[in-house]
Amino acid sequence: MFSKKTGILKKNICRVLVFTMMLSIVCSGFSTIETARAQEPEDTTINEEISNTDTDINEENDVNEENPGNEIETGTDEENEMPAEMPQSENEEEDKEVFIYSTQAVTTPTITIVNSFNNVKVGDEIELEVEDEAGQAVPAGNLSFSVSDEELGRMDEEVPNKFIALSSGTIALEAALKDDLNIKDEVEFTITNPFRERAEQAIEGAIESAEEENYSSDWMVIGLVRAGRWDLIPADYLQNAADYINANINDEFTRKPTEAERKVLSILAAGGDPTNIGEINLINWISNANLSDQGLNAYIFALIAYDSKQYELPSGAAWTRERLIDEILNAECSNNSTANPYKELGGWALSGSSADTDMTGMTMTALAPYNNSDYPEVQAAINRAVDWLSFAQDLSGGYGTMGSLSSESCAQVIMGLCTNGIDPTGERFTKNGKNVIDALLSFELPEHKGFAHVKSSSGTLRWNGMATEQALYALDQYIYFLDQKGSIYWWADEQDETPPVITVTVPDGDVLIDRQFIFTVTAIDNVDGPVTPVVKLNGEILEEIDGQYKGYVIDGDNILEIEAEDSAGNKSVETYTINYADYPIVIERIGEESLSKGSSTQVSFSAENISNVDQYVILWIELTKNGDEPEIVSYSYVTKFLKAGESEVFTAGFIIPDDGEDYYIEAVICNDSEYMEELSDDIIIYAE
Repeated sequence: MFSKKTGILKKNICRVLVFTMMLSIVCSGFSTIETARAQEPEDTTINEEISNTDTDINEENDVNEENPGNEIETGTDEENEMPAEMPQSENEEEDKEVFIYSTQAVTTPTITIVNSFNNVKVGDEIELEVEDEAGQAVPAGNLSFSVSDEELGRMDEEVPNKFIALSSGTIALEAALKDDLNIKDEVEFTITNPFRERAEQAIEGAIESAEEENYSSDWMVIGLVRAGRWDLIPADYLQNAADYINANINDEFTRKPTEAERKVLSILAAGGDPTNIGEINLINWISNANLSDQGLNAYIFALIAYDSKQYELPSGAAWTRERLIDEILNAECSNNSTANPYKELGGWALSGSSADTDMTGMTMTALAPYNNSDYPEVQAAINRAVDWLSFAQDLSGGYGTMGSLSSESCAQVIMGLCTNGIDPTGERFTKNGKNVIDALLSFELPEHKGFAHVKSSSGTLRWNGMATEQALYALDQYIYFLDQKGSIYWWADEQDETPPVITVTVPDGDVLIDRQFIFTVTAIDNVDGPVTPVVKLNGEILEEIDGQYKGYVIDGDNILEIEAEDSAGNKSVETYTINYADYPIVIERIGEESLSKGSSTQVSFSAENISNVDQYVILWIELTKNGDEPEIVSYSYVTKFLKAGESEVFTAGFIIPDDGEDYYIEAVICNDSEYMEELSDDIIIYAE
């Protein structure tokens, strides 16, 4: 007879065999139903134990309850004797193999990309590390890598596990086993652009430097507005533009049509209408002007002006869009001169057969709206221009014209690339580790003080207005490119999303001691200019009178709400809280001790300035004999400087007579003027 210990062991063996049989049948095919049946007669004891598993488990639980310490109870030596031989199956090797599989977990292979992708920037190169489920490195040769967007990043051709970040955005990267592509891992991360922050700093610096130099121009107006600084556009800009146009339309504009074309863009930037500026329609004028005398420059900016707001041309216009495009395409450079190493068609120049970077960049900007399948000839010409620009780029990342590297050349290349959706920091425009943005910023003066035209032989930089304005709008265009907003010259499809800015002369949280107050409100919109606001005090609309609003406050908090909406439906709402109090100073006694007659006593007060004005104040305290006609016996005062929103403690002392009369102390805060106007309620304390 087996002991309980032996019975437990036996049940465990049975459970292993049951699990082995089930696993073999379902997963591995090591056993069959026929094999199991063949074993039944030779292992009846085990089968009996299997059938009694539930009973044995209950017995085992009973053992644990009776023996909480989990000690094994022992019987007699006879009871503890094991049988001479355990039952064996006919195929001992098969049993052994099945037993091994029954004690191991079935696992699915996995791989994991273990790199950190918290701070990936454009230009970063990352060698990917992949581990299996045991934490062992998986050789790169065993893996296949892919990315979700090859414009944002790609895998290196020579180093298969090296990822190269090309442009900003969110990208997914996948690693998979070549032998089983279903075993894979994917990570998603964001590539940031360090050039954006540098560009934004340079934009701000260019604006500040132009202000310091008192520099202004039509191009500066465009750059300011596209940088969001419409507030710096002079209020009389449009009127001055109208006066200038009327004075020059039949003179300078006739000789240089680009003057009118440029004005179209700056007038739009300033919120005006170039089809009705000084009673002149500049679009109609350009469409019939003598553009041929000025050549490619005039064609470029006429096309830009037309497309700035998708203007419809007058019937019979001499210069249609189609004619301008044809003239521009016909001016493409052959680059076949003896001194030109390129020798292939591509790019544009003001004159001659060799392409020029400035003119190529400007021409690409003009043709950008037509760089699509509807205009295959334009597409092909722009592709050739891009090839030439990549070839012509200096090892510094920059560009020049007439033999000198300049900031303006870099600016125009950035304009041409960005308006056509090409990243100026990408591989094609990176030479020796430097790209076009790097090159432009190399002309920036120290401490973001604007831009120079060229570098002197010693490398020094001198501020230049034209260089600064072109750098400004080129960097604006780069930000537009990053934000996928198209060309800075396009106003046609632009959605005005900027609400008016509200300015009020009443500070939020102000405390008034007069019921009536007068204030002003202005609301300025970036497109519409001044906007008429709706002004409410405690829900009641206030009317403007001579540019001012008059309100009457009630006790406690008063809510002043101002709403302004522009023509695009952008709305601003500003809410201010105005407090009304009888006095600007709140005074309270500190402590509650009674005042005793016939002894010296001190009284302390706290005074809080609830107004928004710092001021000198006086705590005035009088000892008064009470009666039909109160009589001041003595007084004391303390002067202090009390800041807005702060509190001070004042203390004064008295000797109260004990002569059978009634006395009280009265305290009040006054100002320090000769009239000592009261600034607080008074406090009266009676002596006992």
